[in-house]
Amino acid sequence: IGTSLKSAHFTRIGYLALARCARKAKDLKLIIHYDKEVLKYSPQLPKAHIAIMTDNLSLARDYLDADQVSNAEVPLNKCLQLSNQYPDSSFRARLLQSFGWYHFKQHETDAAIAKYEEALSLYQSLKNEQMIAETKYLLVMALLNVRETASVPEHLFDAIDIYTRRNSVG
Repeated sequence: IGTSLKSAHFTRIGYLALARCARKAKDLKLIIHYDKEVLKYSPQLPKAHIAIMTDNLSLARDYLDADQVSNAEVPLNKCLQLSNQYPDSSFRARLLQSFGWYHFKQHETDAAIAKYEEALSLYQSLKNEQMIAETKYLLVMALLNVRETASVPEHLFDAIDIYTRRNSVG
């Protein structure tokens, strides 16, 4: 529909929807294909920097999911460059968490821990409980990897407490 209307906005939305469907099917090759298509239309939008940052981060995270770690570096660095020009604490936290994941996948655990801790600090200042819990879990996995277990119980029980509170029915 977007291409027939010659609309970058609707074409991008169409490819985002196709990527979402491919995610549900767990077809990583197709997800990355659609991510790349989405990125063709991001620069044509008003406030393009937001779409470009978001779409590059999505591509980077999908590369990490697909264990194509080296391919994630370029979109992550593009996000970093743009986030320095257009600061947004929530995006920055998500980017730092993604860099942590990137470093963890590269077996650079100390760098991963540092990025997770930076992301956690930002999420705490934003009071984003869901992302605090997610980041604490990722931090625990990295800490266990290097046998730095002193803070593991605290982070783990905090994450469990957040998940329990957010998912309880009463």
